[in-house]
Amino acid sequence: MRNRTVASFDFMRRNDDQHFIFANFDWVPFQGADYSSMNAASVAALYEGLKNTPGYNFDANNTYPSLGKKDFYSAYVSNVFTPIEKLNILASVRYENVSAGEGVVGQNTADAYSQAAWSPKLGVVYQWVPDRFSVFANYQNSFKSNGYYARDITSTLVLSDPELANQMEGGVKANLINGKVNATLSYYSIKVKNSVIGTGEYTNNGLAVQKQAGSLTSRGVEAEVNAYLVKGFSVIAGVSYNDMKLTESDPDTQGRRPSTASSPWLVNLNASYQFLDGPAKGLGFGVGGNYASDNKIVNSQQMGVFLLPEYLLINANAFYDAPKFRIGLKVDNLTNQQYWNGYTTANAQMLRNVVGSFTLKF
Repeated sequence: MRNRTVASFDFMRRNDDQHFIFANFDWVPFQGADYSSMNAASVAALYEGLKNTPGYNFDANNTYPSLGKKDFYSAYVSNVFTPIEKLNILASVRYENVSAGEGVVGQNTADAYSQAAWSPKLGVVYQWVPDRFSVFANYQNSFKSNGYYARDITSTLVLSDPELANQMEGGVKANLINGKVNATLSYYSIKVKNSVIGTGEYTNNGLAVQKQAGSLTSRGVEAEVNAYLVKGFSVIAGVSYNDMKLTESDPDTQGRRPSTASSPWLVNLNASYQFLDGPAKGLGFGVGGNYASDNKIVNSQQMGVFLLPEYLLINANAFYDAPKFRIGLKVDNLTNQQYWNGYTTANAQMLRNVVGSFTLKF
């Protein structure tokens, strides 16, 4: 029986010495706002004004220090063995310890702590048809130490329990038409407990109020195809669907999709063609796009639902690649789509933009 073994040890130390400053600059309407006065000079003047206000403690009210040292120790061993032809089995385990010294979170002192866990991983791949068609399945466990969090608006710090996740995945891989088409289809199920999420509230000194949400589930399907059907022509396409919800939480978010989960549907497509022979050799064209469905960046009973709308982006490019030089033209967001993305925030993205390039080769 064939065996392939990997063993490793890893150590990392993180020295955290960050100092953030913040203040409320202004409140503006969603439409028709004037941002001309928001610049470096006016923001600096706001900070200086607060610092020079008699009796006002700028350090206590407008700074957020994050200080401390954290050590990560981990060890890992895995073995892939082949008991019979066409069958590969992976078995591995990882141990990780997180040790943090006394530090500062916001205006609060955080005590030292240590958290550790064992994380196993198992996998199997069977080549049903050698080099053509295979099926796979795997299980893995992960451990993450989130440290301290503020549980209320009075900045009470609480040491979170380690976040634990268990994932199971299965699928098929196909190599078709003499290797010209490669496709993967998979299904996964992830269960996470002890995750820390924001409540949407903030402490008086700007620290986000959080809570341990209990547990959440994430299930989904992913499909990807890479094709090279005609000489010089290639296509890459993918689609994924993710269903995520808080399964154990307070009534405000119970059964809802987390506001940090992004869009349920994501689609990407890119096709390109380059002349490899003849008088047009070196000339190439490409077109691609990305689609994302609605994204709930606010989703609770108390605050309601705030959606970032779905969007479809189309990009295109053309180029001429010669032995001594290359000329390229790229257009992103060809249709001038107005769209936003965000991780609990709404961030406007760039509209249509064109980039040209010229490269000399030596």
